[in-house]
Amino acid sequence: MNVGPSASRSFARRSASADSVAAFAPPVSTSGVMRSGRRFNNSVATAAYRPSLAGSTPRLVQSRCPRLSVAPESCISWRGRLNAYRFGALGMAVAAQRLTHGVGARWHAVRRRYKWWQLALFVIGVIAFVSVMSALFFAVGNKPTRVYTDAPPPSVDSPDFATALGAIVGAPVEHGGSIQILNNGDEFVPALLASIDQAQRTINFTVYIWSEGTISNQVLRALEQKQRQGVLVRVLLDGLGSLKVPDEDFEPLIAAGGRVQKFRTPRFGKLTRFHRRTHRRSIVIDGEVGFTGGMAVSDVWLGHAQDPEHWRDIMFRVTGPIARSLQNAFVDLWVNSSGELLIDPVHYPLGAPAIAEGVERFVHLANSPSDDDHSLAYFYLLPI
Repeated sequence: MNVGPSASRSFARRSASADSVAAFAPPVSTSGVMRSGRRFNNSVATAAYRPSLAGSTPRLVQSRCPRLSVAPESCISWRGRLNAYRFGALGMAVAAQRLTHGVGARWHAVRRRYKWWQLALFVIGVIAFVSVMSALFFAVGNKPTRVYTDAPPPSVDSPDFATALGAIVGAPVEHGGSIQILNNGDEFVPALLASIDQAQRTINFTVYIWSEGTISNQVLRALEQKQRQGVLVRVLLDGLGSLKVPDEDFEPLIAAGGRVQKFRTPRFGKLTRFHRRTHRRSIVIDGEVGFTGGMAVSDVWLGHAQDPEHWRDIMFRVTGPIARSLQNAFVDLWVNSSGELLIDPVHYPLGAPAIAEGVERFVHLANSPSDDDHSLAYFYLLPI
């Protein structure tokens, strides 16, 4: 059928008008709005401009919102909601189609390029990788999902607290010795260097973090000097926590006769225990004086936390039986790293101090990630 020029121009004007949809006008709130000869009593209406025929004024179309408790602009007719749901479902279908488009073709291309046994080896490798990662980073041991007690826990400052704690961790309550709190590095480092200088027989030193810097140089210099004076020095480094200190820094101490070992150095064939590090801080001098707490050998503990680059932490200087308990923690790690078992009286001097005023009651707890009893977790649960 032939269409004349005037009809073509009219059709073009009508199409242009239909393509230019006007923006939504502000909602109209009325107490009575006429639509199709009916009056909406006590209702709210929303209005929108819609295109009409070519050359005419757009028509104002109103839709009733029967809910007076909501704002007019939030009112959408059920037809509008239905269309929104339809377009939303359509959009999700299109997105899913785009994501899966060509998967089958790519899979056939992979099958043509690789043989079946190559694909099988790849799948086995993926399964092995996931299994190794699960063994490395998931918790070791079985722990109950819920821990409870029928009896109220004792107060932290009561004598029964230490007894209950000893029962939980499987260690007896002991007496004797002293505890001194050292706040930050400006109290800990001088006390440590002074105790090293007073050593007569042995120095056993292990911390988790050992980094190159001022504290490391001071400690290594003091240890080397005592080793040359005849004091037997043993240093146990964590294979991961000591990565920031070069091995050359320990060569003068080793040349003087000191013994340095690394705990679980990362190596092929030992990856299943890579995440099981030693976070113990156990510094014992002559089996009688010890240091433990949160600090280690790094310049981040210099000073008194005067800025964000320097850390706030606490160490404890202990004497007597408490220090000998720290010796046990060191010996346990040392024999597993070097094979040397320290059982002679040099490391465990005889003579327990008598119970007197001012001495402490304590429970010794040494925990490891490889333990299945989770005694450290129960230790933290008891005071809560």
